[in-house]
Amino acid sequence: MTACYIVIAFLSGARDSEVQSLRRGCHHRGLSDDGIVVRHTLRGTVHKGHPDGGTDATWIVIEPVADAICVLEQLVPDDMLFTRVANRRRQDLIAHDINLFLNQFRDHLALIRPHDRFPDIDGRPWRFTSRQFRRTVAWHIARQPFGVVAGKIQYKHVRVAIFEGYAGTSASGFRSEVEDERAFAQLDSFLDQYEDFIAGVRTPPRLAEQFGQIRPELGDFPGRVVDRARVRAMLANTARTYFPGVFNDCYFDPAAALCLPRPSAATEPVTNHCRPELCRNSCVTTAHAPAIRTVIADATELMAVQRLSAPQRDALKKGISTMTSLLAPIDGESPA
Repeated sequence: MTACYIVIAFLSGARDSEVQSLRRGCHHRGLSDDGIVVRHTLRGTVHKGHPDGGTDATWIVIEPVADAICVLEQLVPDDMLFTRVANRRRQDLIAHDINLFLNQFRDHLALIRPHDRFPDIDGRPWRFTSRQFRRTVAWHIARQPFGVVAGKIQYKHVRVAIFEGYAGTSASGFRSEVEDERAFAQLDSFLDQYEDFIAGVRTPPRLAEQFGQIRPELGDFPGRVVDRARVRAMLANTARTYFPGVFNDCYFDPAAALCLPRPSAATEPVTNHCRPELCRNSCVTTAHAPAIRTVIADATELMAVQRLSAPQRDALKKGISTMTSLLAPIDGESPA
């Protein structure tokens, strides 16, 4: 039961009270409007911030969550899926005991998988709590493309589910938590870039220009120590228009954005239309080099296919040229 709880709590974005309120038959399976994509949904109840009894909610989830529900329905004879049976007597929800069960499960895994145990923190086993699952998946989703959840393939499915309505109704509040984490991720990335700039590391022109204007306000000059928390606070407003990406970051200025029609009142870039080799907002750093090199290598390998049509070959050549141009400014300082 604990293993099922972990899968559901970690990959659904539901709170502990919402997971424990799930009932037999809560899982539903259907197709997308085009009849191609299989969607798994959970129907349950959101309690936080709602009157006694809660509010009905629906979560779009991925297949491992559906599998966990199926296992629970075979294990538990009751309507409520998270009940325990001890001494042949039905007990209430696992409720307040869940954190105890999570850490017992941790210890169990350490015994059966001593080669793959959870690392100790400050010399002691990490103490798991039910709140960590929802917060962790929100953190990783918000901090893509550099985060990983349950492996790259599974993470990809989780992220797709997010954009289809993962965590379901707005009543669950999960989307707002993801957005909060996304804001923190933007600020952290922006602060890292600023600290590199101060240290003399090559900085993309768009950022160097902005940091050059910001630095006098911060008083961050050689020989003067500025508290990181103060710098973080002062950069917070500016960082709201900084969007980390896979092949480049975007320091968004709608007037310069090539991804937008003219004129535009957009507040963020349209990443599918990004032209990083031409757009003034584009910021390519050494962190992007591995992904860029992977694309170049894949395209080069495809060029060897004999049956490529002329348009396909031209498209690959153009892609290789574009990606190579992104590497040029950071060539020699980026990781291989």
